[in-house]
Amino acid sequence: MRINKALTSAAKSRKADSVGKVLRVSAMNLHLMNGVNLATAIHRLARACEGSKPSIEQVTSDSVFQLMLEMAECKAQQEFQLQDTSMPANCCTIITWSCAVLRIFVPSLLGVLARVASRSLTDCQPFEVTNMLWGFAELSKREPATAAGLEAHIQELVDAAAYVMMPRGPASWKVQVLISAFVSLTSLPCAGQTTARLLLLSIAEELAERGAELETANSQPVFAACYALRWSHPKVFEDILATVAPKNSAFISQVFLAGDASAGKGRRVQVMQMHRQPAMAASRFLPNSFSL
Repeated sequence: MRINKALTSAAKSRKADSVGKVLRVSAMNLHLMNGVNLATAIHRLARACEGSKPSIEQVTSDSVFQLMLEMAECKAQQEFQLQDTSMPANCCTIITWSCAVLRIFVPSLLGVLARVASRSLTDCQPFEVTNMLWGFAELSKREPATAAGLEAHIQELVDAAAYVMMPRGPASWKVQVLISAFVSLTSLPCAGQTTARLLLLSIAEELAERGAELETANSQPVFAACYALRWSHPKVFEDILATVAPKNSAFISQVFLAGDASAGKGRRVQVMQMHRQPAMAASRFLPNSFSL
């Protein structure tokens, strides 16, 4: 608790100073930090760096930060083997999201974070589930070869997310959280697999049923992501159209309008590049309340 308070206090400094202060607090307490402390420190650094390439470079090149990532991986490995609460599932979601913000993708770390989180995703809040998906969507977009190497772990994560999300009650998840989940899922290497397809259908159906809420949300990314499936996973795209059309024809119209907008003047290259857009759009929907 003392370390977390010190990290939180350091992060509240002026943005220009907060990165250095959080790193200093981390350096002084590194030998004492548990999984929660590590998640807090990495998350505070990521939040302080959002939108600042120089700050991101400062953090990712820092030796203390590199040690924190190594420690986080060790804690996660320990958690996976012993289930001793050394790295809680929600901390895995925080670290994954933070690494994606910082554009640092360590395959061994992300793999074990996915495995630990997948086993206990039911303990996480809806936004934590979707932030985990977003982190791997960013990986898939920025380092597709790395994502392909982790596909089995990503599939395990999607299976766990479906287990959490499929039984959800009507309107029990916020529309923006559902949008984030949908957009992220379309970018994953396993988007065409059965579990992901069923989850995408479930989310699309609910979004169509909540049309009034969708109209007031920043919903354009979900239409663009849906249209992108026409090229990346045409069977999933066709299934969504068949499911949604009877419930909300306006939803389908928006999907094709999004496709036309992305295609511009009909240049096919722009359309074919759409599959790289959804994960970028998902970053707009990260909850600001993401903290320990």
